[in-house]
Order: sequence, then C-alpha cells, then structure tokens
Amino acid sequence: MRGFAITLDAIVALSLLLFALLILSTQTFEPKAPRGTYLKQLTLDSLTVLGKSGRLSLALGGDTAPAREILQATPDAACIQVSMIDDSGETVATISKTDCYGYGSELQSASMPFVHDGEAYMANAQAWYRKARE
Repeated sequence: MRGFAITLDAIVALSLLLFALLILSTQTFEPKAPRGTYLKQLTLDSLTVLGKSGRLSLALGGDTAPAREILQATPDAACIQVSMIDDSGETVATISKTDCYGYGSELQSASMPFVHDGEAYMANAQAWYRKARE
C-alpha cells in the first residue's frame, strides 16, 4: 500500500509541475494591446514621467542626462525623441534615445505643455519601433 501512495504522490506532483510549465510557456512578453496603442501609451507615459519628475526643466537648463535616462529605460524595441518648443515655436532642446535611427513603419506622437522658470513650453514626443539595420 505504501508503494501505491508514493507512486500516486509522484504522479500528482509531476502533473502539477507539467501544468505549471504549460502555463509559463503560454505566457508572452508582448503587450496585449495592439502595437500602435502600446506605442502611444509608452509615448504618453514617458512624457508624463519626464514632466512630473522635473527632468524636462533640467533638460532646458542644459542637463539632459536625467531625461535621457528615462528614455533609455523604455523597451529596447522602442525609440523615443522629445523636443521642447518655446512659446514662439522655436525648438530649444531635443532629447533622443541612443542607438535609434530612421523611423519604422509605425509612428506615434504626443504633446504636453509645461512651465519652466515662468515660461510656457510644449514637449512633443515621437515614438517608433526600432528599425532593423540594413
């Protein structure tokens, strides 16, 4: 009887292990939203983080490293460029994720106003999926 119980216990444990492996193998790291929607949300989230953390203001002051750090933290497949435009329409600063070149087939953009030293600015972000090198 002990042999039967041990065998049954091993079969149940093995079944649970296989079930857990099956669940893990069906999980993907791709976003569940359509690619364009995911890219748009990434663009909006990046602008929000840059604005609320004060990194846009730091970039206008000449210190672009903190803002670039946020852009570098985005997924490897995505590229982002943020331009800051003053109230006269002049681009006064641009920050880009490194090692991004060309635009892929999808492009999303978002804008957000912010104030720096009492002056109004507009942050325009463009995001695209990294283009494969040719």
